[in-house]
Amino acid sequence: MSDENSVLEKFVLEVWFVIVSLMVITKNDCNFDIDNVDFKTKELSDDIQNLVVMLRCILQDPMLNEFTNYALVSQVVNVLNIIPKHLYRYLLDENSRDHVTDSSIKDSASENKTNEMSSIEILIAFLHSQLKLDARKESETANDVRTDERICPILNCLTRASKSNSQIRKFCRLKVLPYLGKDVKRLPEDGDNIRNYLCKLLTHPVQIVGESAALFIFVLCKENIGRAVKYTGFGNFAGFLARHALLGKPSKVNRESNCNVESDGEYSPTSTESETEEYRKLKEDVNPVTGRWEIPQPNPMENMSEEQKEYLAMDLVQKIDKLERSGLIQPGTIGEDGRVRPVKHVLELIQTKEDDQKSDESVN
Repeated sequence: MSDENSVLEKFVLEVWFVIVSLMVITKNDCNFDIDNVDFKTKELSDDIQNLVVMLRCILQDPMLNEFTNYALVSQVVNVLNIIPKHLYRYLLDENSRDHVTDSSIKDSASENKTNEMSSIEILIAFLHSQLKLDARKESETANDVRTDERICPILNCLTRASKSNSQIRKFCRLKVLPYLGKDVKRLPEDGDNIRNYLCKLLTHPVQIVGESAALFIFVLCKENIGRAVKYTGFGNFAGFLARHALLGKPSKVNRESNCNVESDGEYSPTSTESETEEYRKLKEDVNPVTGRWEIPQPNPMENMSEEQKEYLAMDLVQKIDKLERSGLIQPGTIGEDGRVRPVKHVLELIQTKEDDQKSDESVN
């Protein structure tokens, strides 16, 4: 693809962006949902469908791997973000759209070859390039573009694509959240793969950035809290859980619950094994808060007398009481709505502990 053709295609996509916006977006409806748009005619629906096919052809251009053409991919992402997500299936090749197998998805993700998922692979590569560019801030362009403007559109696009089609979700999961192995020996945010960059964004000061990264990971994990925490560490993911009243919820979120996370994704009912033999050997010593394997440490109270233990316990109680009275900390508990609330009396903490024990006994 020549630079002239790239510029021309980018201009055409900008025009299409305006046209599609005028066709599907109702300006007077503040609760407008792009995924539930009602096309007035079959011709209009077919036109939008053909547009997605055209976008797929652009993404599959063999010369698009060059960084200079990623501006074109950015415009493709902008157009995809205003297209109903049920049409994302047309990003897959026509011959394999309805019968992509799990084994073919796994082979495609591991071998990095041209396949039925090549358009999705380009979008993932674009995400990776944007994450690296934003992290390094090496060019003037990187400094001129805010993180939310750079990262959120492609994250939103891939999240919607993963929700729309289980094959796309499986492919994205294998690329973004590959099976854990020896990499669990370092913090989830340490490294230069996509998972590491996304984990760094989970605690980003701009909330929309952290929200977009967390939602993408949550969807890839089929909205399974335990699995998302496994890949990110509870410390990184706790903010997302708190914002959506998911603290204290069971590992697998009930889709009929009142949580604020959209749960309209097309998820397969079965889950594939996601643990390698190497991870199984290490997982017993993985700190769930940090998400990292840690060398087992000896019990510091092992050689203490009962008097020493009692003295240290009382000293700790006094220090905590001092911090509480000064207002630096405040005891809290998880309310019935799944959100953290302050505790008015210590008896509430005792009651919460008893309720947790009863809940554990009923499960077992």
